[in-house]
Amino acid sequence: MENCHTLQFKGMGSQIKVWLQHDNEARAHQLLRQTVRLFSLAETRFSRFISYSELTELNNRSGEWIQVSDQMFEIICRAIALAHETDGLFDPTQLRALEQMGYGRSFTNFAPNAQTLHSKQAEMTYQDIELDPLNQRIKAPKGLWLDFGGIGKGFTSQKAVSFLQECGPCLIDAGGDLTAGDAPEGLAGWPVSIASPGQGDQPDIAKLFIANQTLATSGVDFRHWEQNGNHRHHIIDPRTAVSAQTDTLSVSVIADDACAAEAWATAGLVVGFEAGFEMLTAVDLQALLVHKEHHLLITPKLQAQVQLLEHSQHSLEHLSRI
Repeated sequence: MENCHTLQFKGMGSQIKVWLQHDNEARAHQLLRQTVRLFSLAETRFSRFISYSELTELNNRSGEWIQVSDQMFEIICRAIALAHETDGLFDPTQLRALEQMGYGRSFTNFAPNAQTLHSKQAEMTYQDIELDPLNQRIKAPKGLWLDFGGIGKGFTSQKAVSFLQECGPCLIDAGGDLTAGDAPEGLAGWPVSIASPGQGDQPDIAKLFIANQTLATSGVDFRHWEQNGNHRHHIIDPRTAVSAQTDTLSVSVIADDACAAEAWATAGLVVGFEAGFEMLTAVDLQALLVHKEHHLLITPKLQAQVQLLEHSQHSLEHLSRI
Protein backbone atom coordinates (compact mmCIF):
# COMPACT_ATOMS: atom_id res chain seq x y z
CA MET A 1 0.00 0.00 0.00
CA GLU A 2 1.63 3.23 -1.16
CA ASN A 3 2.26 6.21 1.14
CA CYS A 4 0.96 4.35 4.19
CA HIS A 5 2.55 5.50 7.44
CA THR A 6 2.24 3.75 10.81
CA LEU A 7 2.86 4.43 14.47
CA GLN A 8 2.52 2.07 17.43
CA PHE A 9 2.23 3.05 21.10
CA LYS A 10 0.69 2.01 24.42
CA GLY A 11 -2.52 3.66 25.51
CA MET A 12 -5.73 2.98 27.44
CA GLY A 13 -4.38 -0.37 28.64
CA SER A 14 -3.72 -1.64 25.11
CA GLN A 15 -1.25 -1.65 22.26
CA ILE A 16 -2.47 0.93 19.75
CA LYS A 17 -1.42 0.96 16.12
CA VAL A 18 -2.42 3.64 13.62
CA TRP A 19 -2.15 3.61 9.84
CA LEU A 20 -2.52 6.77 7.73
CA GLN A 21 -2.28 7.04 3.95
CA HIS A 22 -0.80 10.43 3.08
CA ASP A 23 1.60 11.61 0.38
CA ASN A 24 3.63 13.85 2.75
CA GLU A 25 5.66 11.74 5.18
CA ALA A 26 6.54 14.59 7.56
CA ARG A 27 2.93 15.75 7.77
CA ALA A 28 1.72 12.16 8.24
CA HIS A 29 4.00 11.60 11.22
CA GLN A 30 2.96 14.90 12.73
CA LEU A 31 -0.66 13.78 12.53
CA LEU A 32 0.19 10.38 14.00
CA ARG A 33 1.92 12.01 16.97
CA GLN A 34 -1.16 14.16 17.52
CA THR A 35 -3.18 10.96 17.63
CA VAL A 36 -0.97 9.68 20.46
CA ARG A 37 -1.79 12.84 22.39
CA LEU A 38 -5.49 12.38 21.72
CA PHE A 39 -5.39 8.87 23.26
CA SER A 40 -3.30 10.13 26.18
CA LEU A 41 -5.82 12.84 26.98
CA ALA A 42 -8.69 10.36 26.66
CA GLU A 43 -6.97 8.04 29.14
CA THR A 44 -6.68 10.81 31.74
CA ARG A 45 -10.39 11.42 31.25
CA PHE A 46 -11.87 7.89 31.06
CA SER A 47 -9.50 5.56 32.95
CA ARG A 48 -10.62 4.08 36.27
CA PHE A 49 -6.99 3.20 36.98
CA ILE A 50 -5.79 6.84 37.17
CA SER A 51 -6.46 8.48 40.53
CA TYR A 52 -6.85 11.97 39.04
CA SER A 53 -8.93 11.04 35.97
CA GLU A 54 -12.27 12.71 35.38
CA LEU A 55 -13.98 9.31 35.68
CA THR A 56 -12.36 8.64 39.07
CA GLU A 57 -13.51 12.02 40.36
CA LEU A 58 -17.02 11.36 39.04
CA ASN A 59 -17.15 7.97 40.78
CA ASN A 60 -15.74 9.40 44.01
CA ARG A 61 -18.51 12.00 44.02
CA SER A 62 -21.39 9.66 43.25
CA GLY A 63 -24.57 10.94 44.84
CA GLU A 64 -23.84 14.53 43.80
CA TRP A 65 -24.69 16.55 40.70
CA ILE A 66 -21.37 16.93 38.82
CA GLN A 67 -20.70 19.10 35.78
CA VAL A 68 -18.58 17.14 33.31
CA SER A 69 -16.58 17.78 30.14
CA ASP A 70 -18.11 17.64 26.67
CA GLN A 71 -16.60 14.24 25.89
CA MET A 72 -17.52 12.77 29.27
CA PHE A 73 -21.14 13.83 28.88
CA GLU A 74 -21.20 12.49 25.32
CA ILE A 75 -19.84 9.05 26.23
CA ILE A 76 -22.13 8.73 29.26
CA CYS A 77 -25.18 9.53 27.13
CA ARG A 78 -24.00 7.06 24.49
CA ALA A 79 -23.35 4.33 27.06
CA ILE A 80 -26.77 4.75 28.68
CA ALA A 81 -28.49 4.70 25.27
CA LEU A 82 -26.69 1.45 24.38
CA ALA A 83 -27.61 -0.07 27.74
CA HIS A 84 -31.25 0.60 26.89
CA GLU A 85 -30.82 -0.78 23.34
CA THR A 86 -29.30 -4.03 24.65
CA ASP A 87 -31.91 -4.38 27.43
CA GLY A 88 -29.17 -3.96 30.01
CA LEU A 89 -26.93 -6.76 28.75
CA PHE A 90 -24.35 -4.05 28.26
CA ASP A 91 -24.29 -1.93 31.43
CA PRO A 92 -21.57 0.68 32.13
CA THR A 93 -22.31 0.61 35.88
CA GLN A 94 -20.68 -2.75 36.69
CA LEU A 95 -17.41 -1.42 38.10
CA ARG A 96 -18.22 -2.36 41.69
CA ALA A 97 -19.02 -5.91 40.54
CA LEU A 98 -15.62 -6.10 38.81
CA GLU A 99 -13.85 -4.91 41.93
CA GLN A 100 -15.76 -7.38 44.08
CA MET A 101 -14.14 -10.10 41.97
CA GLY A 102 -10.69 -8.61 42.49
CA TYR A 103 -10.25 -6.64 39.25
CA GLY A 104 -9.33 -3.41 41.01
CA ARG A 105 -6.16 -2.54 39.16
CA SER A 106 -4.85 -2.55 35.60
CA PHE A 107 -4.59 -6.11 34.25
CA THR A 108 -0.87 -5.64 33.56
CA ASN A 109 -0.41 -5.40 37.36
CA PHE A 110 -3.15 -7.83 38.28
CA ALA A 111 -2.92 -10.02 41.37
CA PRO A 112 -4.46 -13.51 40.93
CA ASN A 113 -6.68 -14.87 43.70
CA ALA A 114 -7.53 -11.32 44.75
CA GLN A 115 -10.03 -11.13 47.60
CA THR A 116 -13.37 -9.36 47.53
CA LEU A 117 -12.86 -5.61 47.92
CA HIS A 118 -16.39 -4.39 48.55
CA SER A 119 -19.68 -5.55 49.95
CA LYS A 120 -22.47 -6.47 47.55
CA GLN A 121 -23.73 -3.58 45.44
CA ALA A 122 -27.25 -2.36 46.08
CA GLU A 123 -29.81 -2.90 43.32
CA MET A 124 -28.87 0.10 41.16
CA THR A 125 -28.37 0.26 37.39
CA TYR A 126 -27.81 2.68 34.54
CA GLN A 127 -31.53 3.51 34.73
CA ASP A 128 -30.90 5.29 38.05
CA ILE A 129 -28.46 7.81 36.55
CA GLU A 130 -29.86 11.33 36.16
CA LEU A 131 -28.78 13.63 33.34
CA ASP A 132 -29.04 17.41 33.07
CA PRO A 133 -28.25 18.19 29.39
CA LEU A 134 -28.84 21.94 29.76
CA ASN A 135 -26.05 22.30 32.33
CA GLN A 136 -24.09 19.21 31.20
CA ARG A 137 -24.35 17.57 34.61
CA ILE A 138 -24.71 13.99 35.79
CA LYS A 139 -25.83 12.45 39.06
CA ALA A 140 -25.32 8.76 39.79
CA PRO A 141 -26.75 7.23 42.98
CA LYS A 142 -24.33 7.04 45.87
CA GLY A 143 -22.09 4.01 45.38
CA LEU A 144 -22.95 3.46 41.69
CA TRP A 145 -19.70 3.61 39.72
CA LEU A 146 -19.16 3.92 35.99
CA ASP A 147 -16.61 2.02 33.90
CA PHE A 148 -16.48 2.44 30.13
CA GLY A 149 -14.02 -0.34 29.29
CA GLY A 150 -14.21 -1.25 25.59
CA ILE A 151 -16.51 1.60 24.60
CA GLY A 152 -13.98 4.06 26.00
CA LYS A 153 -11.42 2.81 23.50
CA GLY A 154 -14.01 2.65 20.73
CA PHE A 155 -15.22 6.17 21.44
CA THR A 156 -11.63 7.47 21.41
CA SER A 157 -10.72 5.54 18.26
CA GLN A 158 -13.69 7.01 16.42
CA LYS A 159 -12.69 10.53 17.51
CA ALA A 160 -9.15 9.86 16.30
CA VAL A 161 -10.38 8.52 12.95
CA SER A 162 -12.58 11.59 12.49
CA PHE A 163 -9.51 13.75 13.09
CA LEU A 164 -7.18 11.79 10.79
CA GLN A 165 -9.47 11.13 7.86
CA GLU A 166 -9.65 14.83 7.08
CA CYS A 167 -6.13 14.23 5.78
CA GLY A 168 -6.36 10.72 4.37
CA PRO A 169 -7.61 7.14 4.73
CA CYS A 170 -6.79 5.70 8.15
CA LEU A 171 -7.18 2.67 10.41
CA ILE A 172 -6.74 2.29 14.18
CA ASP A 173 -6.14 -1.00 15.98
CA ALA A 174 -6.84 -0.48 19.69
CA GLY A 175 -5.99 -3.78 21.35
CA GLY A 176 -7.55 -5.82 18.56
CA ASP A 177 -10.60 -3.61 18.03
CA LEU A 178 -10.35 -1.98 14.60
CA THR A 179 -11.85 1.36 13.60
CA ALA A 180 -11.51 2.38 9.96
CA GLY A 181 -11.97 5.63 8.10
CA ASP A 182 -12.19 5.86 4.33
CA ALA A 183 -10.82 2.96 2.27
CA PRO A 184 -7.22 3.18 1.03
CA GLU A 185 -6.79 4.17 -2.59
CA GLY A 186 -7.64 1.33 -4.96
CA LEU A 187 -9.18 -0.94 -2.31
CA ALA A 188 -12.73 -1.67 -1.24
CA GLY A 189 -11.72 -1.12 2.39
CA TRP A 190 -8.96 -1.82 4.86
CA PRO A 191 -8.01 -5.53 4.80
CA VAL A 192 -8.49 -6.87 8.35
CA SER A 193 -8.82 -10.23 10.07
CA ILE A 194 -10.89 -11.75 12.86
CA ALA A 195 -8.46 -13.43 15.22
CA SER A 196 -8.88 -16.83 16.85
CA PRO A 197 -9.69 -16.65 20.57
CA GLY A 198 -6.84 -17.41 22.92
CA GLN A 199 -3.33 -16.21 23.37
CA GLY A 200 -0.53 -17.27 21.07
CA ASP A 201 0.11 -17.53 17.36
CA GLN A 202 -3.09 -19.27 16.34
CA PRO A 203 -4.18 -18.61 12.75
CA ASP A 204 -6.89 -16.05 12.11
CA ILE A 205 -10.47 -17.20 11.54
CA ALA A 206 -11.52 -14.94 8.68
CA LYS A 207 -10.67 -11.86 6.69
CA LEU A 208 -12.73 -9.04 5.25
CA PHE A 209 -12.60 -5.36 4.27
CA ILE A 210 -13.96 -2.52 6.40
CA ALA A 211 -14.35 1.20 5.68
CA ASN A 212 -15.97 3.78 7.98
CA GLN A 213 -16.80 0.96 10.40
CA THR A 214 -15.54 -0.66 13.59
CA LEU A 215 -14.80 -4.36 14.08
CA ALA A 216 -14.97 -4.98 17.83
CA THR A 217 -14.38 -8.28 19.59
CA SER A 218 -15.45 -9.24 23.10
CA GLY A 219 -13.99 -12.40 24.58
CA VAL A 220 -13.33 -14.35 27.76
CA ASP A 221 -9.97 -15.66 26.58
CA PHE A 222 -7.58 -12.93 27.74
CA ARG A 223 -8.57 -11.13 30.96
CA HIS A 224 -9.31 -14.07 33.27
CA TRP A 225 -8.10 -15.16 36.70
CA GLU A 226 -8.84 -17.34 39.73
CA GLN A 227 -10.47 -15.94 42.87
CA ASN A 228 -10.95 -18.16 45.91
CA GLY A 229 -10.98 -21.21 43.64
CA ASN A 230 -13.47 -19.70 41.18
CA HIS A 231 -12.72 -18.94 37.56
CA ARG A 232 -13.36 -15.27 36.75
CA HIS A 233 -13.21 -13.09 33.66
CA HIS A 234 -13.91 -9.41 33.02
CA ILE A 235 -17.21 -9.73 31.11
CA ILE A 236 -19.89 -9.15 33.73
CA ASP A 237 -23.44 -10.42 33.34
CA PRO A 238 -25.42 -7.47 34.76
CA ARG A 239 -28.23 -9.86 35.67
CA THR A 240 -26.01 -11.70 38.17
CA ALA A 241 -23.20 -9.16 38.84
CA VAL A 242 -20.53 -11.86 38.30
CA SER A 243 -18.58 -13.13 35.30
CA ALA A 244 -20.95 -14.23 32.54
CA GLN A 245 -21.58 -17.99 32.48
CA THR A 246 -21.39 -18.31 28.71
CA ASP A 247 -20.59 -21.05 26.22
CA THR A 248 -19.10 -18.45 23.85
CA LEU A 249 -15.39 -17.70 23.62
CA SER A 250 -15.68 -14.52 21.57
CA VAL A 251 -18.09 -12.35 19.61
CA SER A 252 -16.96 -10.01 16.84
CA VAL A 253 -19.36 -7.30 15.68
CA ILE A 254 -19.04 -4.82 12.80
CA ALA A 255 -21.00 -1.58 13.04
CA ASP A 256 -20.83 1.96 11.70
CA ASP A 257 -20.57 3.28 15.27
CA ALA A 258 -17.62 2.13 17.39
CA CYS A 259 -19.46 2.28 20.72
CA ALA A 260 -22.33 0.25 19.29
CA ALA A 261 -19.93 -2.43 18.00
CA GLU A 262 -18.33 -2.69 21.46
CA ALA A 263 -21.62 -2.81 23.36
CA TRP A 264 -23.34 -5.37 21.11
CA ALA A 265 -20.26 -7.62 21.12
CA THR A 266 -20.43 -7.66 24.92
CA ALA A 267 -24.20 -8.28 24.92
CA GLY A 268 -23.84 -11.13 22.43
CA LEU A 269 -21.18 -12.76 24.57
CA VAL A 270 -23.18 -12.48 27.79
CA VAL A 271 -26.29 -14.30 26.52
CA GLY A 272 -24.43 -17.25 25.00
CA PHE A 273 -23.83 -18.81 21.60
CA GLU A 274 -27.29 -19.58 20.21
CA ALA A 275 -29.09 -16.69 21.91
CA GLY A 276 -26.33 -14.29 20.91
CA PHE A 277 -26.59 -15.33 17.28
CA GLU A 278 -30.37 -14.89 17.31
CA MET A 279 -30.16 -11.50 19.03
CA LEU A 280 -27.49 -10.07 16.73
CA THR A 281 -29.36 -11.39 13.68
CA ALA A 282 -32.58 -9.78 14.91
CA VAL A 283 -30.95 -6.35 15.19
CA ASP A 284 -29.41 -6.84 11.71
CA LEU A 285 -25.75 -6.64 12.74
CA GLN A 286 -22.71 -8.21 11.10
CA ALA A 287 -21.32 -10.64 13.67
CA LEU A 288 -19.22 -13.78 14.05
CA LEU A 289 -19.47 -15.91 17.20
CA VAL A 290 -16.98 -18.55 18.35
CA HIS A 291 -18.24 -21.36 20.61
CA LYS A 292 -16.02 -22.80 23.34
CA GLU A 293 -15.79 -25.93 21.17
CA HIS A 294 -14.60 -23.60 18.36
CA HIS A 295 -17.73 -23.90 16.22
CA LEU A 296 -18.74 -20.71 14.42
CA LEU A 297 -21.96 -18.86 13.75
CA ILE A 298 -22.08 -15.96 11.30
CA THR A 299 -25.07 -13.65 11.03
CA PRO A 300 -26.68 -13.42 7.58
CA LYS A 301 -25.62 -9.79 7.14
CA LEU A 302 -21.94 -10.73 7.49
CA GLN A 303 -21.91 -13.94 5.45
CA ALA A 304 -21.50 -12.25 2.07
CA GLN A 305 -18.76 -9.92 3.39
CA VAL A 306 -16.44 -12.33 5.18
CA GLN A 307 -14.03 -14.91 3.82
CA LEU A 308 -13.35 -17.81 6.16
CA LEU A 309 -9.79 -19.03 6.13
CA GLU A 310 -9.33 -22.66 5.15
CA HIS A 311 -8.71 -24.06 8.62
CA SER A 312 -12.00 -22.52 9.83
CA GLN A 313 -14.21 -24.16 7.21
CA HIS A 314 -14.68 -27.37 9.22
CA SER A 315 -16.17 -25.35 12.09
CA LEU A 316 -19.23 -24.69 9.94
CA GLU A 317 -19.88 -28.26 8.84
CA HIS A 318 -21.82 -29.01 12.06
CA LEU A 319 -23.96 -25.89 11.88
CA SER A 320 -26.78 -26.42 9.41
CA ARG A 321 -28.11 -22.88 9.64
CA ILE A 322 -24.98 -21.41 8.01
